[in-house]
Amino acid sequence: MRRGEYALPRPPTAPALERFSSPVSILRIPSFDADAFEDAAIGFVDQLQEDKVLILDLRGNGGGNTPLRLLTKLVDRPYRTWAATTPRHTGLNIAKGYAHEDLAIPSETRDAATGHFGGRLIILVDRETASAAEDFLMPFKDNGRATIAGETTAGSSGQPFYKDLGYGMRLWVSAKRQTFPNGNQFEGIGITPDIAFEMKRDHVTSENDALLALAMTLAD
Repeated sequence: MRRGEYALPRPPTAPALERFSSPVSILRIPSFDADAFEDAAIGFVDQLQEDKVLILDLRGNGGGNTPLRLLTKLVDRPYRTWAATTPRHTGLNIAKGYAHEDLAIPSETRDAATGHFGGRLIILVDRETASAAEDFLMPFKDNGRATIAGETTAGSSGQPFYKDLGYGMRLWVSAKRQTFPNGNQFEGIGITPDIAFEMKRDHVTSENDALLALAMTLAD
């Protein structure tokens, strides 16, 4: 197991925008755990229509509610959704020995919305970028809209059933199996960045954000 492979859940935090004198802004979104977080992010994007580059920081974002409205604010071309399968059988069918069936949910192609952000997009991710944050990220990887930099994401999604077992224990059971639009496996593999940057001990302990510094060079 790599250092930092597992981390205790952090309290969800609202998005924050940092603007520079140059036409580059950084929008940090640590969580999609509340609809208000997506609303705030959309409000920030609406302020950036004249910016040439937006750096979207999704590091540490463990998911929440998939931000489809924010997605349509940032794509500038048609994009594809996930493909998925989910079991379609009942306990009675199993008892009768019927064959196992899966319901296939094909990928769909959707058009970009009007009024979207038109500048360049750079997205920062790490091994803790998971679930709804990966749902949001995949279309940008698939259609080339954004340059994605950082670590391979967690590979965790599937609309899980959640159960709190008490005593600090939780159980998640996936209700569907997601794949990339071309059918490639996703769970346990994650989304590979366009520019790989693996966090090491020196990066964590340093006061300088090396990945952000790299993103700023890409923004030039």
